Amino acid sequence: MQLLHIIKYAAIMDAGQEAFMLYGYLRVTAIAMLVSAPIWAEEKTPPIYTQQDTMRLAAVIEHINQFYLDPVTYPKLVDSAIKGMLRDLDPHSDYLDADSYKLLQSNTSNEFSGIGIEVNYEDGLLRVVTPLDESPAKKAGLKPNDLISHINGQRIDKLSYMQAIQMIRGKQGTDVELVVIRDKSQEPLIMNLKREQIKYASVKHQMYNDIGYIRISSFGETTAQEVIKAIKSMQKDRISGLIIDLRNNPGGLLDAAISTTDIFLDANTLGKNKKIVFTKGRHPYSQVEANATPGDQTNNLPLVVLINSGSASASEIFAQALMDHERAIIVGARSFGKGSVQTILPIDEQSAIKITTALYYSPKGISIQSNGVIPDIEIPELTVSVKDKDGFSLDKYLREQNLSHHISAQQASQPENKLQLKELAKQDFTLYQGLLIIKGLNAIDESQRNLN
Repeated sequence: MQLLHIIKYAAIMDAGQEAFMLYGYLRVTAIAMLVSAPIWAEEKTPPIYTQQDTMRLAAVIEHINQFYLDPVTYPKLVDSAIKGMLRDLDPHSDYLDADSYKLLQSNTSNEFSGIGIEVNYEDGLLRVVTPLDESPAKKAGLKPNDLISHINGQRIDKLSYMQAIQMIRGKQGTDVELVVIRDKSQEPLIMNLKREQIKYASVKHQMYNDIGYIRISSFGETTAQEVIKAIKSMQKDRISGLIIDLRNNPGGLLDAAISTTDIFLDANTLGKNKKIVFTKGRHPYSQVEANATPGDQTNNLPLVVLINSGSASASEIFAQALMDHERAIIVGARSFGKGSVQTILPIDEQSAIKITTALYYSPKGISIQSNGVIPDIEIPELTVSVKDKDGFSLDKYLREQNLSHHISAQQASQPENKLQLKELAKQDFTLYQGLLIIKGLNAIDESQRNLN
C-alpha cells in the first residue's frame, strides 16, 4: 500500500497562539497546493514504513468494526485513527474534518461573531491563553490559564479542537454556557456568555504626561501601519519615551509582528546580526529568516515593552527580538511560551491536517517554545491596595500627620497629572512601573549629557 501523495509545500500558519481564534479570525498566509510527489521526494532516503505497520492498523480497524459493542463505520474509524496520531504529537497538531477545513478556508473577516477568546487544546480541556479586549469573554471575567471543561453541557474531551471552536462560536446574540476550572481546590465556575459581533481594532494609544503608550492587542494586517500612525500622532507633542503594551496579546500574523518590530530597529546600528526572527524545521521550506531594515521610526526613543503570561507567539517574537538587540527593557511576567509553527497540509478536497513543522528563534538563537520570554524586570501580576485586610489604611501609621502633636501646614494642591499617576499605580502597577523606568532612563541620559 502506497502512502497518499500529499503536498510539497504548505502554508505556514501565522504566529498566533492557535490561528484558529475563537473570535473567528483565521489567519493563513497562503493555501497549499497539491502535487504528485510524495512528501519525502526531496529527502535522500524515504522513511521506513513497512507493510506490517499498515496491516497492524488495518487489523485494529477491522477488529473494532467486527466486535465493538455498537456499529462503527470505516470512515469514522479512519478519522479517529488520524485524530489520535496527531493529538499524540503535540497540543497544536490536529485533524481538520470537512466542517473544520471549510471553516478554515472561508473565515477570513476582520469582523466576527463570538466570545473573543484564544485557547489551547490540552489533555481534553481548553486552556485560555487570553480573552480579547472588550470581548464577552473579557467582560465575563475569563482569565489566562482558566481551563474550560464543558461547552453547553458537553465534555470537551469528547470533541476535536475544531469541534469545540465551532460549539463556542455562533450567531450574534445567542448564548453559550462554559464550565470553567480556575482553582482545582474549588468548585468549577459556570459562565453564560452572549456572543457578540466584534469589530477588531488591534492598536490603541494615549499619552501619560510626556510618555507615549501604545496598546497592541494582536498583530493583524494593518498593525504596523496603525503603530506608525500612533507614533506620529504622539510625536506632535514632546515625547520622551514609549511603552508598548503586549499583555494578553495572543499573537497574530507573523508578517505583522516582523514589520511592527522593524519599526523600532535600525539595521544600520545592529552590526552583523540584523535578524528579527528565524525558523528551523526538518523540511527545507520551514527555514525562514526575517531581518531588520534601515531606520528607527522613533529616533531611538527609550522603549519599555510590557508582557505577561497571556502574551504569546507573535508578541513573544516582538519582545524577544527587541530584548536581544538591547533596544527595549522588557517588564512584567514571563510570557506564554508558544514558539512553534503550524502548517496546513490538505489530505483531499474536504479535509486536512495541521501539524507543527518548525520552531521560532530569536536573533540570538533563543527558542521561545515552552520557555517564553523572561522579562528584564519581573513584576508579578498583582493589584496594589492601600487598605489592610480589615479595611484600615496602612499608611496612616507611616505619615507625620498621624503622629500626636504634629505641626500642621497649609495643604499644597497636587498637580493633576501626579494625581492621575497615583491612581494608575493602584489600577495598573506594571504600567506605572514602566512609566517610572522611562523617567529613570531619561534622567540617566540627561545626567550623561551634563557630564559631557
